[in-house]
Amino acid sequence: MKKLIAAVTTAGLLVVGTAGVAAAADSPTTKAPSTEAPARRHPALRAHRVKAALKIAATTIGIEPKALAQEIKDGKSVADVAKAHNVDPQKVIDAIDAAANKKIDDAVTAGKLDAGKAATLKSKLPDRITKLVNGTLNGKAEHRVERAKLRRHARRGAVEIAASTIGIEPQALRDAVKGGQTIADVAKAHNVDPQKVIDALDAAAAKQIDDAVSSGKLQADRAAKLKDRLDQRIETLVNDTPHRTAGASS
Repeated sequence: MKKLIAAVTTAGLLVVGTAGVAAAADSPTTKAPSTEAPARRHPALRAHRVKAALKIAATTIGIEPKALAQEIKDGKSVADVAKAHNVDPQKVIDAIDAAANKKIDDAVTAGKLDAGKAATLKSKLPDRITKLVNGTLNGKAEHRVERAKLRRHARRGAVEIAASTIGIEPQALRDAVKGGQTIADVAKAHNVDPQKVIDALDAAAAKQIDDAVSSGKLQADRAAKLKDRLDQRIETLVNDTPHRTAGASS
């Protein structure tokens, strides 16, 4: 099984409320080629941007994004699909490259990315985009997009639990975190022991893991390993200042 229901991802943020818990437990042996840098480098280049790249590809080819996604799931490359519609794959590469370059330029203009980093990212784009277009993704890009959505949803769930424990609105907690405070800082400011927040998040995550085991979506040994990691990851979530992009999800 390539996707398993779980409660924690590498940042310890997959603690959710009503939506359940989800993460990729068994990642593919090879990564799907993509235009993005690692998620922590810049929000404009995160994994979910693969979806935007494929949307641009579909538009350039002249088909619906869903049609392109299905072709990819069937084992075709973006280049294969382009050729089948009498479109030069290089035209697709150029369109994605232009869009990615604009994103980078906009980030520099907005002060979110320095010029040196922008130049480095731009230098890597042609090769990555060429691989995206010519490689066989077999739906891996779709999985990356889905995981990105799940992480964002999970962060919202964690914020809601922490905010409820502290006794404030979730948006107030998000704003504080965006401003550079840790969840622990906010808890202390409201006379709440940060350990109380940690315990609440830990209990919610543990319950989600147990529910996943009961429903047959997670094996017991995998659940035990996830539980072993919970305390440290949740403590990190509560006590450390998170990356700004993580705090921005809402």
